Amino acid sequence: MNRLFSFFAVGALVVGCATAAPSPAVVVAPVPTPGALLEGSWQVRLTATELIAAGASADGAHSAVYTWTFEEGRAMIEVRPEGDAAMACVADMAATGEHVRLSYEGGGPCGGEVDTIRWALESDGLHLSLVETNAGFEANKAYLEAKPWQSVDTRPIPTAAPWQSRCEPGCQGPITPGTFTSVGFLPGLQMTFADETWFNTADNSDEIEFDATSSSNALRLWRTARASSETGGALLDVSGTPAALTAWFVGNVDMVVSDPKVVTIGGGISATTFSLQISDTYVNVDPGCPSDVRSCLNVLWINDGHVFAIGYGEAVRLYLFTVGSSSEAQTVVISLDAHDDRKLATMTTDVAPILESIRFLGP
Repeated sequence: MNRLFSFFAVGALVVGCATAAPSPAVVVAPVPTPGALLEGSWQVRLTATELIAAGASADGAHSAVYTWTFEEGRAMIEVRPEGDAAMACVADMAATGEHVRLSYEGGGPCGGEVDTIRWALESDGLHLSLVETNAGFEANKAYLEAKPWQSVDTRPIPTAAPWQSRCEPGCQGPITPGTFTSVGFLPGLQMTFADETWFNTADNSDEIEFDATSSSNALRLWRTARASSETGGALLDVSGTPAALTAWFVGNVDMVVSDPKVVTIGGGISATTFSLQISDTYVNVDPGCPSDVRSCLNVLWINDGHVFAIGYGEAVRLYLFTVGSSSEAQTVVISLDAHDDRKLATMTTDVAPILESIRFLGP
């Protein structure tokens, strides 16, 4: 995921290797401790034109105000797009000679990512440059190096929320009534929640996950799903279209699958839906299966190392549909996951208004 730019343009903002405009010779100061690095807040306002000039793609560049705050071994990057709410990521900060290593907290759009940067103070402001990142080097270079950062009034860095230990990358935490907007999954995806009974556990390029706060029910969305082998690999002979995936499920003797039906969700999206459980005849010795569950089965490959699996007795309902057109078309799979078929029936009814509220508004 192109982390920082996903705040205002989910998906790829691929930027070239650009540097700041020529300036006097820069001497990078040694950094003996994180606290000696920088104190306070630094800000830059970048227009789409300036981002493009620094190497950002024209499709992904949007005007925004960026603010870094450094404070006693912690750092926070805040991005405020024009006309939109700000998003922020907090990181632990450690000095390594002339470099500073930023390790982002598990919650938020930057969860689990690490950046290494250099800095230098000059008469025209603070110069930042990206040395290394595990979030895609080119994607974060333009906003850091487009122009010097200016000192502003210090902004406090919030303490970590107690729920962040539950988070996966992109987690937005407890849901409040109203519109939820994805920052990492698909551009412009919105969903409306009527109450506070859900927790957003993940919101990244692989999936969105919402966990019910009063049960083990889970609502997930994927856009990279493929049929999975028993060992967790993608079955490349099964395409990722709704029709192909549906046919594979229906023909899989290890599952009990209901008759597929076509329904309408999201204000006009035609989706194929069916429920599934592990067949009574399927028994395995998967070492990853809980000791009190008779058998487990890998169902969908989402990405390397990321597989959706179910246990015996568990009941799932899938909705499969396509968004976009021609070369940009993508299959989206929605999963409702409950403890058993009775609870799945109740969940299907309860979640129906959420599915009806889904909108893919585009970038």
